[in-house]
Amino acid sequence: MQHRKAVLFLVFLASFTIVYSSVAFFVMSKPAAQAFIGFGVFASNGSLSNYYQNSGAPNVTIGQTLNWRLQIANRIGRIQLAEIVVRMGNLTTIPPTETGPSNAPDIDESIITVPNAENSIVNFDWKIISVSHPGRLTYLTLEINGKRVGPPVGAVSG
Repeated sequence: MQHRKAVLFLVFLASFTIVYSSVAFFVMSKPAAQAFIGFGVFASNGSLSNYYQNSGAPNVTIGQTLNWRLQIANRIGRIQLAEIVVRMGNLTTIPPTETGPSNAPDIDESIITVPNAENSIVNFDWKIISVSHPGRLTYLTLEINGKRVGPPVGAVSG
């Protein structure tokens, strides 16, 4: 009987020790942190939607300025150099993949530094100045942040 009580006591002691040490470990441990860079395109009203100011229709009219804000969040652990490449395409454009960019032409580039644990915001104001349709192609003359983009950007109509 005495031996049975001692064994039972040791079993309970071992069980409680395991439970309490596990709880203490999880309470005292910091959660795992994953380093990342975040990127968002915000409309002029600060939302991640309604990029087009004409009643939500996905059409941009000639001369209409769209005011977007590109935000880059740096949570890597040190200062980062970020390159922003702007491309414009339509329904005929091949989209980017995990391993390569789309086939749309580069129309603007900027390089910025993003301090650690901070967000950097890049103003991106753009408008279509003119449109031409020679044959089956559509060419857009664009203005980005007050500067005319040249030559005109062209793609198969679609």
